[in-house]
Amino acid sequence: MSQDNKKNAKFTVMEIEVQDYPGLMRVIAWVLNGLGLYAQNAILSTSSEGVAHNTLWLCTRSGKKLRDEAADLLADRVREYLTYCSPRPGESSQMEFSTGPISVSNCEHSQYTVITIREKRRTPGFLLEVASILSGLNVQVSQGVIQGCGSAMQSALEDQLEPCEDEARLLKFWVRNQQSGQKLDAAEVRALLYALGIGLGFSGQRFPLSPPNRDISILSALS
Repeated sequence: MSQDNKKNAKFTVMEIEVQDYPGLMRVIAWVLNGLGLYAQNAILSTSSEGVAHNTLWLCTRSGKKLRDEAADLLADRVREYLTYCSPRPGESSQMEFSTGPISVSNCEHSQYTVITIREKRRTPGFLLEVASILSGLNVQVSQGVIQGCGSAMQSALEDQLEPCEDEARLLKFWVRNQQSGQKLDAAEVRALLYALGIGLGFSGQRFPLSPPNRDISILSALS
């Protein structure tokens, strides 16, 4: 993978060569969208050996190319995402996934993927962030339950959720892929876990410290 800020006068040119896998372009597009970048032009191809060759001509939403330091940081971020979201050996048959306070199950329900998020302390905008990430990844919520500890609903939800500490909340969602109407596959779950982890800012995980639309402050000063 490489980026070139001198090849074109108007655009930053990024070249990505990686083993192709389902959802690859979606991961790239998600990162670019979060960083406020447009692909003005792109050439996408996959070889007979299954290697994806993608060349993108990028600019900011104001139509300007990236500065050199921002282009370097962008390349690091895209590389990080692609590494994390690439499939693992034997993962296609995996049914349970978790990272930190987020768990995703494909065996808890026969028709839905079940997402459980444990929020240690109630945070303003937390639910909005979760909803935005799910929507951005084409995840359709068919049913959801939120349990705040000490609430009148707690006893009524005991069969759905677990006991939680004071000031904590448990969020549980029954979801499907919005386009296919099916449960999320392993690649979709990994992308979801990664997006939720960075979007919700859980520390101590294998995530960047902030979501992609917040971690490159230099982009706001691009000329």
